Formats: sequence, C-alpha cells, structure tokens
Amino acid sequence: MNEKITILIADDDRLNLISLHDALNDAGYNVLKAENGLDAVEIGLQNNPDIAVLDIKMPKLDGFEVARCLYSEKNIPFLFLTAYSDEELVQKATQDGALGHIVKPIDIDQLIPIIKTSLERARELQELKASKEHLSIALNSNREISEAIGILVGQGRANNKDDAFEMLRRFARKKEMKVKDVAFTLVKQVSETNQLIQEIAIS
Repeated sequence: MNEKITILIADDDRLNLISLHDALNDAGYNVLKAENGLDAVEIGLQNNPDIAVLDIKMPKLDGFEVARCLYSEKNIPFLFLTAYSDEELVQKATQDGALGHIVKPIDIDQLIPIIKTSLERARELQELKASKEHLSIALNSNREISEAIGILVGQGRANNKDDAFEMLRRFARKKEMKVKDVAFTLVKQVSETNQLIQEIAIS
C-alpha cells in the first residue's frame, strides 16, 4: 500500500529535508521534496500528493500559506513541522485545518505512525464530506428521503440528519437497494401504520 502513497515534504532546512526524504523513501513511500513555499505549491498542485508535511517557517511562502493553497485547490491534507511548540502556534495550525503538528527535532520512528494516522483521518474526513454532500443532494431532490430522515430523527432513532442519512445508506448497502427505495418503503410503512392506528382509535 505504501508504494501508492505520495508525500510532499517542504522544509528550507536541507539536512532535515534530506533526512525526512530518505527515511520515508526507505519506508516505501513516494516522496516529493521542496525547499521553499513557492516550490511546495508548484510541486503539490502538479503532483497532487496524498498528504503534505510542511515546515511553518519557509522563505517566499510560509507553511500556512502553502497549506491553504494546496487544500483549497486540490483538497490535499497536511501536517505542520515546526521548531516552535507554543500553544498559540498549535492553535493556529489546528484552525487552519492541520491534521497535526510535529515539533523538531523529528523522531523518524514517531513520524511514520503520525503520517499513517493522519492519512486515515484524512480519508475519514473526506468520506464525511462526501456523505454530507450526498445528504444535501438527497434532501433537495427526493421528498421520500427527506421524510424518512425526519422519521428517524423524530422517533429518536438518529441524533441528527447526518446520522439518519448514514443509517439509510448502511441499510441500503446491506439490502443491496437504492437509498431512495429504502426511504420510500420506510415512509410508506410508517404512513400505513399511522393510518391503521388512527382507524383503530376512532372505531
């Protein structure tokens, strides 16, 4: 799996850059390297790496600027390298969407597990984003799905719309059905049950 993963390393410290490159390359990753922010942006946009590991203080463009560009243009997840461990910088990195930060000097044995964990987290976030996009489309285009989600939330089966939509998706995959068909069946059965209850109540 590692041979399919491309990592961009950007650091103006050449010794550190070479050390990281060699260690990750030996671990089986495809590694791209840049010595300044502008090169990092150019290489990142051209090669679309799976993750970028960016030094915060670099010439031409700093790590924050590089991260914003790569993420906004190509949705490339990123980690920050920094020689500064103060709380304010960590908070800024988190606010900018970093999956984590690594304080220099870097322990290579710790770096690789951090990258693996960050890649998994990036995949989870991408799946969540896709799920929310699908939910938005579904709510806007299919009345039954919207009603089915309302039923699940209203009956306390789901905490919110996102959870309810995921429940419908999981059930649809399990039954090899389309989400809209599952929603139609749920709405129909609930409607019929409510109608029967009403008829019994007034009889």
